Amino acid sequence: MRRRYCRNLAITPAEFLDEKIVSTALFYLALSILLSALLWIPYVIDRILKTGLIPVLGYPENPPAQSAWAIRLKKAHANGTENLVIFAAAVLSAHMAQLTDPLIASAAMSYFAARVVYTAAYTLAIPLLRTLAFTVGLLATLYIACQVMLAML
Repeated sequence: MRRRYCRNLAITPAEFLDEKIVSTALFYLALSILLSALLWIPYVIDRILKTGLIPVLGYPENPPAQSAWAIRLKKAHANGTENLVIFAAAVLSAHMAQLTDPLIASAAMSYFAARVVYTAAYTLAIPLLRTLAFTVGLLATLYIACQVMLAML
């Protein structure tokens, strides 16, 4: 069977989605991107509630401290964004190498779940769970990257 890609004009976008050519790993990459894109909202809302809308829109010299949970969420968001770059590179490399190993899809799903748990654990100050979730996400990313490297040999 000939491989077909969305960029091929012979296939419509509807056929592309119907045939599920987009991999599960790409789906979880998209969810991870969405998570990262939305995580700033709760800590900005906290800042607005603490200082008011107008000061948040400017650059106050001495803004009041944010809530402890918002500070932790901001740190979790920064960590998630840093790790997303590595995860995205691994998933996109696997996709470009046309790797169809179901364990790659499972690793991508595990990464996303781990990032959700990590963010919640960091925000709620649950240190051991935070560390375990970070480790699961890291191992999932490393698994995908190793599969890409092995495919290149």
